[in-house]
Amino acid sequence: MAVCNAAGSLSVAVAELAVGLILAVLRSIPQADVEVRGNDWSRFFESKTGHQIEGKTVGIIGFGDISKALAKMLSGFNCRVIAYDLYWNEEAAKELNVEYATMEQIQAEADIISIHVPSTPTTNGMVNKEFLSKCKRNAILINTARGRLVVAEDLADALNNGVIAGAGMDVFTPEPPEPNNPLLTAKNTVLQPHTGACTIESHIKAGMMAAKNVADFFDGMEVKTILNPDYKNNI
Repeated sequence: MAVCNAAGSLSVAVAELAVGLILAVLRSIPQADVEVRGNDWSRFFESKTGHQIEGKTVGIIGFGDISKALAKMLSGFNCRVIAYDLYWNEEAAKELNVEYATMEQIQAEADIISIHVPSTPTTNGMVNKEFLSKCKRNAILINTARGRLVVAEDLADALNNGVIAGAGMDVFTPEPPEPNNPLLTAKNTVLQPHTGACTIESHIKAGMMAAKNVADFFDGMEVKTILNPDYKNNI
């Protein structure tokens, strides 16, 4: 059996949500919405003053399709983008004006850290107490990848104790999060129900790509996103 996927069809949608979470955390957009609805107009208090992306250093962990789309979007914000990946693509990095960085450099230099790696035995729990302790106190963490990458208890403790400044989370373990998940009550968080890829446009693109894969396969054409090109040998 030949197996194909719709690689890349969801990248822009997830990257856009990452940008949205960055803005929402930096500017406290959800909290401000609640306050306006409650007739609270105290927007000039110091606690209501947010931050801009412009001039910030954004550290991206993982440099695949989603990260490349995110880097392209961030170029319009005039910020510095650094990234780490085990399989570094220097050509793409130069095209997108992204600097290679070690994990240690991202922890030490990034004002915003966005995670875009798969869940594997080596990446699960990578964002833990030790990781967070090496980040800047003004840093915010964005996770639109997989919930298992982050130790929820450690992140909540870091947020509540000022180790880092904020977090935007689209993924949890398990999903939906259990009522006692500490991130549900942690300070300075913006939470989403794993909707990174959920746009009308991305669903249409994925469906069209899947249909084209089927048509190309039966027409004897090359299927670019086939996952097991040696399938014939396994029949």
